[in-house]
Amino acid sequence: MSKLSNDKLTNKLQALPKSPGVYFHKDKSGQIIYVGKAAILRNRVRQYFQKSRTRDPKTDLLVSEIADTDWQVVDSEFDALFLEAEMVRRYMPRYNILLRDDKSQIFVRISFKDTYPSVTTTRRPLDDGASYYGPYLNTIAVKRALRYLRKIFPYSTHTTLPTKACLLVHLHLCPGP
Repeated sequence: MSKLSNDKLTNKLQALPKSPGVYFHKDKSGQIIYVGKAAILRNRVRQYFQKSRTRDPKTDLLVSEIADTDWQVVDSEFDALFLEAEMVRRYMPRYNILLRDDKSQIFVRISFKDTYPSVTTTRRPLDDGASYYGPYLNTIAVKRALRYLRKIFPYSTHTTLPTKACLLVHLHLCPGP
């Protein structure tokens, strides 16, 4: 990394906000090599440039290639989670390979085909007209986020239209038939 790009990066690190968001590490050619999310961008991004004996070799290699960093502020950690996955799918950064290829990844599937939307999780997206969000590695966190979301926006998890109301309808967590 040249002195000029090092100074530029140092100035950017000082300008990082204390907000949730997604960050983009770029190499000297400007290509995005890693996308990450953070509850507090300033703290998370700066961690990469602090000396640490416990840092793994993959992270050391990543840091050695970072020439620039950009970020996008979002309203919440939840928004950062979804935006990170979308950006990884879009840019396919080489250091996010685990997120792209892990067999245990999970996707959130939203279908608007029925009279009411249904939200389910799946490990394999299909070309079925539904919207897919992911991949996510932390299945538990995704399901917890969906439970939280359901309290605000009731949705169905039925894959076929039920003929009568389910228990979740009575709990006001599903719009029902």
